[in-house]
Amino acid sequence: MKRRINFTNRKSINRKLISIRLFEGELPTQPRSFAAELNGLTELEVPRSACVYVEPYVTGSTSSMRFDFGTIGNLTAPSDTSLTDLDRSGRVLFRIKVVDGSTEVGKILAATNALRPIDEKVSDDDQRAILPVRLEPLDEVVWELDLASRARPQLVLNNRIPGLMERVKTDPLLQGAIIPIAVSEILRCILDPENADIDDELDWVQDWKRWAAEILGRPLDDETIDPEDVDALRREIIATFSRSARFASRIEASANDEGALRDD
Repeated sequence: MKRRINFTNRKSINRKLISIRLFEGELPTQPRSFAAELNGLTELEVPRSACVYVEPYVTGSTSSMRFDFGTIGNLTAPSDTSLTDLDRSGRVLFRIKVVDGSTEVGKILAATNALRPIDEKVSDDDQRAILPVRLEPLDEVVWELDLASRARPQLVLNNRIPGLMERVKTDPLLQGAIIPIAVSEILRCILDPENADIDDELDWVQDWKRWAAEILGRPLDDETIDPEDVDALRREIIATFSRSARFASRIEASANDEGALRDD
């Protein structure tokens, strides 16, 4: 069974304590920059002398930087947060590290990884949703699931398709064709107790497990999930969710309504 054992007593930073915004350069040739709101870190039970670092990095690349944000007792943003050393080959994510600067110098006291910056193009409701949705250039692909390690999954839609975001939110045919597949893939990742890439303590993992338990109407006990039963459990959740969402019934009703309008 997969379990995370923290031998160093490192604290996990609740992502509700921090927020990061990423800004594009005024010109395509100018580097991006960011702003980090870290005041919530003062709630951590760590020494006020602990150092705070923000580390932006590019997914699928070794490109990264480190910015010194002072200490827990005196949080100070750098005057320049330009991402001059990051390439543009992938999506920018962030690590936050709180490091001992006095007793055991260099020891990481608290951390979080794969933190996505707030997307100004995504509404606050979508940012808080269990499966946020965003638009990106996807060439000829209509949609994909962004499952960056440790970050909350996101449904990515092709920004070339007019009105696709709104249609996915309202059209039962698109919903039924996309959402169960995306949800099934997320469940496959989080329910498998042998999946070492998923940390049970992450906020989004717990959110998804609570959602699945509500769909099933019974608790999901990690200790009793047999790896051989994960696929059956996943199918049960998807079937129950689809019945609740009534995808096929709503598609049928919509088709009947359109047929009645044509007859008129």
